This record gives sequence, C-alpha cells and structure tokens, in this order.
Amino acid sequence: MRTLTTRLAFSTLVLLSVLPGITRAELAKINLIMTATLVTDSCEVSADSQSIVVNMGSWAAKQFTGAGQSVTPTRFVINLENCTNLKKGVSLTFNGIADATDPTLLAISEQGAAQNIAIAILDQDRTQIPLGQTIAVTGLGSSSQSASMVFFSQYRATAARVIPGKANADATFTLSYE
Repeated sequence: MRTLTTRLAFSTLVLLSVLPGITRAELAKINLIMTATLVTDSCEVSADSQSIVVNMGSWAAKQFTGAGQSVTPTRFVINLENCTNLKKGVSLTFNGIADATDPTLLAISEQGAAQNIAIAILDQDRTQIPLGQTIAVTGLGSSSQSASMVFFSQYRATAARVIPGKANADATFTLSYE
C-alpha cells in the first residue's frame, strides 16, 4: 500500500459576537493547501485543487443553541487526475488535531479563538467523516483517469454556549493506494 499525504489549512474563520454594535464579521475562508510527492500507481492532486478557499459564510454565536448544533455545511471539491495502474482503488483519511470534547471533529487551533466550537468534515452525502476514519474514493476504478471528491465543512457546537472569536483549524488528508 502506498500513501500520499496532503495538508488542508482551514483558516480565517471568525464567529460573530452577540455584542451590540457588531453586525457582521468575516467567518469564512478555508484554504486548502495541498502538496504531494507522487509515487508509482497513484493519482495527482489537480492544479485547481492545489489551493482552495471555501467561504463558510457569516454566523452569529447565538445561532448555536446547544451542543451538537451545526450550521449549513459548505461544499469543497478535491480533484484527482492522472491516475495510473490502480489495481484495487484509493482510500482517503482526514487527520488533524481533534477537539477535546468531540474527537471526531477538528479542534479550533489558535489562542484567542472561538470556544465550544469545532469543524466537522462531511462526505458527499453530508455524513460526517470522523477524523482518522478511512473512506473509499468513489468514481475511481482501474480504468478511470480522474475523480472529483466532494466534501463539506461545517461548524458544530461542542457545548451549550459558543464564545465568539476566530475559528481556524488545520487538517491533512492521506490517499492510500492498494
């Protein structure tokens, strides 16, 4: 089995305060920064997926009314191309610093950041992909040369009260070839 690891950088996420006078803030940029070392029997991460910015929208902290509460997910796509000699297929695993309350979510990763909030990664059916869980890449067989992998990112409250602030997280994904 061969692996390819790529880094995703979720950044510049700010939750709106419920304080008077603050009406909106930038919540929503996720940079997906991808680098790779290519090996035999693999795929390349396409040029259009090398640096992806996902606009997560603007959300008020008061929109999270309890633990587990989430907001509308935001779509992002990772494209693979030049796939060669794939005998069995490709699998993908997302990893990153896990949230202390819910280790299936990405932890917010900087000082002064929002609290009681984390980021969920969802598959194309909007089912959560827990960190560290391997999934099969669909639409890519031995004769396929490319695949578009659709995912979603979503804020999720981890406690009853979300405290506003920046909400950045970093993740990596690993492609495994069998």
